[in-house]
Amino acid sequence: MEFYHILAARFENQYPQTKIRIKSQTMESHKRRVEAFYHGDTQEIDVMLAFAGTQLNTLIASGHIASLEALWNENDFDVVFSDSTKQIISDQGEPFALPVGYYQWGFYYRKSLFEQWNLSVPQTWQELLEFTKDAKEFADAPLNFSGASQWTTLAWFDYIALRLMGREHYLALLNGQRSFLSPEVESIFSHWQELIEAGGFDNTQVSLTWQEALPFFYRGKTAITLQGNFFLADAPEGILDDIGFFPFPNINPRMPRYEIAPTDVAVMSKSAVNKPFVREFIEFLSAYETQAFFSDYVDIISPRNDYLSPNNRLLQVGAEHLKSSDGIVQFFDRETTVEFTQEAAQLFVEFMQGKLDIDTVVSELEGAREKYLLPKVLQ
Repeated sequence: MEFYHILAARFENQYPQTKIRIKSQTMESHKRRVEAFYHGDTQEIDVMLAFAGTQLNTLIASGHIASLEALWNENDFDVVFSDSTKQIISDQGEPFALPVGYYQWGFYYRKSLFEQWNLSVPQTWQELLEFTKDAKEFADAPLNFSGASQWTTLAWFDYIALRLMGREHYLALLNGQRSFLSPEVESIFSHWQELIEAGGFDNTQVSLTWQEALPFFYRGKTAITLQGNFFLADAPEGILDDIGFFPFPNINPRMPRYEIAPTDVAVMSKSAVNKPFVREFIEFLSAYETQAFFSDYVDIISPRNDYLSPNNRLLQVGAEHLKSSDGIVQFFDRETTVEFTQEAAQLFVEFMQGKLDIDTVVSELEGAREKYLLPKVLQ
């Protein structure tokens, strides 16, 4: 992408004796590159972008990326980045990656329509249920449902699980370390069932992709949408100022507030540790000017504690939202395997359609855990 070349040119201006070679890639080629790294084929790559979560954990486990602990301490990054951000790029407290950007998930709404409909932002689960019933008077669907993009249903599981059981229990589920045959998991689906029975989702949207479902939100046919902020890139410019954001409501008031924040990170190959200017490049990527440019260019949030987005109101709202959270996770599909994700997403769509009951969903998830996740736990 163009901005990578702009960043490279800026670094080369600071260090004229260097020349950065960029290897562009598609999402699929990136996955293959991570797999190659895992098996020791680092392809002469010094610094690579990756996703926090399963992908970063795979790279750490490979033994082929370098610890950034010395660089982290020398630059006092504990002050620059939050504890929750450091947590997701570390293994047993040792940092292995530099966070370069993330974005928030949550509910988006049209402020003018809420005022017109005399609706308030729900802050608790009970208020969300009441909102769902009230919004049916004005909108065809209180909540978004894009069944053709099955992965979008994962956000409902993520947030209900985080609000009920917290971050560590949620991650243990997706890593295969805990069984889905438990009262805690049943509670996730019984809460989700409450939204379904309240008429929150419109089954006529099951054939829509997430992009195809957005016009229903723009026109007020869907009252609120649970999304990552990436959708704003395609939102009509004329309504951007009218779009508001609020966090997923709390369910257990004693539970800390954990949020979904998919995070891009930079890692250093072990073979590059002693190469000239590689450490300097990682430091360059951490600088405020670099991260602010990156954030503004691609509409994501810098994880730096001092980041401000003067030109994008919703990015600034998102930055404050994530900074004030008690911890973050990456999103279902970045915290577990591709195979388990695909099976779970299909189950969730059928559950939302009313085709599967809670016992069936939980049993099927446990079967998928035993097939795709448990073997890795037992290794």
